[in-house]
Amino acid sequence: MSTWTSITLGNFNFSDTQNGFDKWYFLESDRVREVSKNDDAGKFCRPFTGYRTTVAEMRRRLCEQGINLASIELDFSRCLKNWRNKYEKELIHLEDAPSEGGILALVQKEWFKQVLPALQFGLLEDWLSRLHKANEWPEVPTTDFLLYKWKETNDPILSLMLSTTDPSVDVICHSGFNFPCSDPDFYALAVLMVSDDDALCELNLHELIADGILPDFDDLEEQMARETLHLRFARKSIEDIRYLMQSEPLNLVLMRMCYSGIITVMEAYLSDIFITSVTRPQVRRRFVENHDKFKSGKKESLSEVFKQLDDLDKTIEKELFQLSFHHIPTVTELYSNCLHIEFPEVMKNEIGKAVMLRHDIVHRNGRSKQGEPHTIKSEDVKALEKLVTNLISYVDKNILDSLKLP
Repeated sequence: MSTWTSITLGNFNFSDTQNGFDKWYFLESDRVREVSKNDDAGKFCRPFTGYRTTVAEMRRRLCEQGINLASIELDFSRCLKNWRNKYEKELIHLEDAPSEGGILALVQKEWFKQVLPALQFGLLEDWLSRLHKANEWPEVPTTDFLLYKWKETNDPILSLMLSTTDPSVDVICHSGFNFPCSDPDFYALAVLMVSDDDALCELNLHELIADGILPDFDDLEEQMARETLHLRFARKSIEDIRYLMQSEPLNLVLMRMCYSGIITVMEAYLSDIFITSVTRPQVRRRFVENHDKFKSGKKESLSEVFKQLDDLDKTIEKELFQLSFHHIPTVTELYSNCLHIEFPEVMKNEIGKAVMLRHDIVHRNGRSKQGEPHTIKSEDVKALEKLVTNLISYVDKNILDSLKLP
């Protein structure tokens, strides 16, 4: 089953893409994520996840690419002239050989006689002034194979815009009507030129995301929710541990397991959020420039630089999955150098003690180096839960704040 996306401006359509999308001149800063809801009047608003910017901004971007008034006038004039010359020659040929072609030739001849007068209007302004009317026309042209079908509107240009035409000429018909140009960007500029500056150009990717073809804009969802998916997963795990602890609060073996489990949740969160952050180019660079293993590696000759670049992603990924995120000195250094997040000193010290205690629980059967047993009560588990929750919430807020930066 196919999923289609379109770049739209109101009822105008700039392009259609099957099972994918054309990003066109949209930027990452144009990304928007809106859930379905009812507006103030109670009208249902469909969900939107995609790209959105104003007409004025999109006009500026096209202009930067050389798609401007001067270039569209030149292209429009050339296309209209070629269109007119082609039909004039074909009409002359048909009239010079009236016995050839049969009924089709008669249909073509009559159609050319209707089209050619409309092609005499050679000003771009004449066509621009009819764009909205053509777009709003109640009867759109057929999309079957009926060539040479004229739509009479008592306006020659509008009739030609709404009629079927020869596919061999330079004409764009994205919105269901004809416009002479050689490139879809010229048609887009034409629509932008007759639209309000604050109107919106949109590319809605919701259906592609719903069908699993594209990933969701998770970072925007996280900004709206004011917490990352990783934090939600961690909180759910801590909640499960809390329920387990409350089931048998006097079971000291279970308390040790719960205590250890909370540290594991913290380690997983700190690992996941860091690895996700390294996908951002600026964080990725700081990781490579500051991580000790990369700084102390062997020196390669300049001739090896491209091979190193080719292997860089794999090298980074391998190193990330080898890092120990329960080793607090390592974690604090990574977060400081790469994410510019400084852990509060008190919190860092308390977490460090808890990690050492968890080490004894896991690797020494709950005993210290001196062989003394650690007694972990439900109060200790609750205190650790609060400490870890505060730490990961602190980190999460800083991560989300950093995503707002350019």
